[in-house]
Amino acid sequence: MAAAHQQFSQLGDTTDVLSFPAHNQTDPNADVEVDLIVCVDVAAREAAVRAHSIDHEILLYAVHGTLHACGFRDDSDVCAQEIHREEDRILCASGIGCVYSVAVRTDSISAAVPTDFVSAAVPTALISAAVPTALISAAVPTASISPAVPTALKDPQA
Repeated sequence: MAAAHQQFSQLGDTTDVLSFPAHNQTDPNADVEVDLIVCVDVAAREAAVRAHSIDHEILLYAVHGTLHACGFRDDSDVCAQEIHREEDRILCASGIGCVYSVAVRTDSISAAVPTDFVSAAVPTALISAAVPTALISAAVPTASISPAVPTALKDPQA
């Protein structure tokens, strides 16, 4: 994930999700389509720290990446608060409940992530149609998530 973050965002550290809008962002009536790369390693660590399932953490990242495709930003404190508030609103509306705003555990947590959280063979996952439609439609009624690999990954020259 660090390599992808460097390639597409020119940032050398790892990140939780990279978002690649695949729709006409200038057309307010366009269906939202987005390709996502989710870092399962980060999701496993955060899920352990926040004491919830990795599934909920990955859903959070899918919503977060989709919100980026819808124009939300998180590059300032105010913007970060807005996107995280919207994430929790969507996840609550879909029946998942708040995920981002869950308080971080304060007890001692082992640095080791349980092996059932993440497969060492697949440290980064491409999220496709596995994201529930109801979850995304809570944010953008006509959204869809492309099962394709991000165009930028297919053709680095794009």
